[in-house]
Amino acid sequence: MEDMDEVAVEFIQRLMNLNKEARQWPIYEFLKQKFAKFRDTMPLLTDLRDESIRPRHWNEIRFEVKEEFNEDSDEFTLEKIFELELVKHSAFIDELAHSAKKQLKIEKGMEEIKRIWEKDPISDLEMTKEKSKADNEDYYKISGTENIIALIEDHSA
Repeated sequence: MEDMDEVAVEFIQRLMNLNKEARQWPIYEFLKQKFAKFRDTMPLLTDLRDESIRPRHWNEIRFEVKEEFNEDSDEFTLEKIFELELVKHSAFIDELAHSAKKQLKIEKGMEEIKRIWEKDPISDLEMTKEKSKADNEDYYKISGTENIIALIEDHSA
């Protein structure tokens, strides 16, 4: 993305350096507008490519732009993004991406909590094997809960 933006900036600078007569040509204004539109699209592309964007978010984008498209198809290109005029919805998409990033952070946190409680030895109960005084049978007694209480406090904050 940065490389594309740098090339666009270089091209715009080259356009601006054209002489006054060349800047009067219709193609000058056309190219200037195209590159400005392209540069305006760069933050949008960053949002759309973010790892946090899920199918549910794409559905929201389709609803917002009132157009059907398949973001996974080979036809979903930069040209298609221009054709859909997604830049007109960049504020919506920016807010959606911001929300999606928060959701991803929560998802990852929940996955980590699940992993700890299911697999990490720190979440194991501390138990000792004892003998019953009445019939001398073996039984297990919870000997410590400090680690479980600490985990509950950590994960409920």
